[in-house]
Amino acid sequence: MPRVLFIDVAPFVGGAQASFRTLIECAEECEKALAVGAGLWQWRGAEPAPLQAGQWRRAEPAPLQAGQWRGMEMRGLCPALRLATSHWHATLGGFLKYSWECWKNRGPLLEFIHCFKPDIIHCNTVRSALLLCALPHLEARIIVHDRDLRMPSKARHYVAKRLSPFVFAVSSTVCEKWRGIVPDNHRVVLFNGFDLEAIAKTKPALPDARDTVIIAADFEPWKRHQLFLNAVALAQEKRPQLCAILKGRLRPSSAKYLETLRNYVKERQINHVRFIVDDMPALPWIASAQVLVTCSENEPFGRTAVEALALGTHVVATETALASELFHLDGVTQSDATAISLSKTILQSLDVPPPAPDLARFSKETLAEELIKNYARIMGDISSPLQH
Repeated sequence: MPRVLFIDVAPFVGGAQASFRTLIECAEECEKALAVGAGLWQWRGAEPAPLQAGQWRRAEPAPLQAGQWRGMEMRGLCPALRLATSHWHATLGGFLKYSWECWKNRGPLLEFIHCFKPDIIHCNTVRSALLLCALPHLEARIIVHDRDLRMPSKARHYVAKRLSPFVFAVSSTVCEKWRGIVPDNHRVVLFNGFDLEAIAKTKPALPDARDTVIIAADFEPWKRHQLFLNAVALAQEKRPQLCAILKGRLRPSSAKYLETLRNYVKERQINHVRFIVDDMPALPWIASAQVLVTCSENEPFGRTAVEALALGTHVVATETALASELFHLDGVTQSDATAISLSKTILQSLDVPPPAPDLARFSKETLAEELIKNYARIMGDISSPLQH
């Protein structure tokens, strides 16, 4: 079976990194079938313990120190190389940053690939694949694990031209973005995997909470927190005791947005609103709520919805806020993207018993099976289609 090199170069730790971590853990658990892999991770703004000099050059597994990625402990992984990158905006300045960081990381990347000699390089997101585009021809087969609906189409075309990759898409909507760019038999939907048993054991941050609704999303305008607040204000007209939690990470560019939201709550005099702004997992807060609301302008998958369902929390979602595959699950209710519709759906969900959907297709075990199956197809008969 193949030797797999895992690469991720996100400028912050978010849902895509949590999902990729689970995928790597699945690969580790299948070590009898899969040669040991390596991780290339980049962090920014955290307080990681530095790796020992030359650690990434060793061929044997070297566990990384706990908390290296803001509490996301990676146990038992092969050596890792830190890559410092920033946001590459679709501007001349962003292109110059990208070019500089490709040049800066070219040497370490080539040396790592030469030492490890991977059969497959598994890139988390198109962004990580873009860093490989600046390298000379690679013998390894490339997988782009696409988790993004906001990536410009030109970036996908560029990656396809330079790397001829296989594509693992996190949902059918993301998979469609690659139609006509890569051959149809080189793209497949591979859902995120979750440790459902561990999630279900999460202790709520507020054990005695009642009539509580939560939005768990980074504080970015396209997550539409204000729409959520408007819905809460309307719902409180009929259920004054309704409490609202806004839980998310604060990205460097979003401080003003968060301040605007806090001021909006005061101006509208919306009661019982709690802001939880930190980098810690949202699970204890989701476990405290009876309803999770997700109303983003676009979401490639919607991992908080699966987490909520595993905790017995209802999900209210607008059409663009979840992958289409999730709307069929028991406990998920679709709403129009208006405050009136959201408020009605929230109130209805509060009076329904906790859901107990079948989430087997989103389990770590299912992900591991599909991962190994598709690795084998990639390394075997590459003309055969990938399968989910």
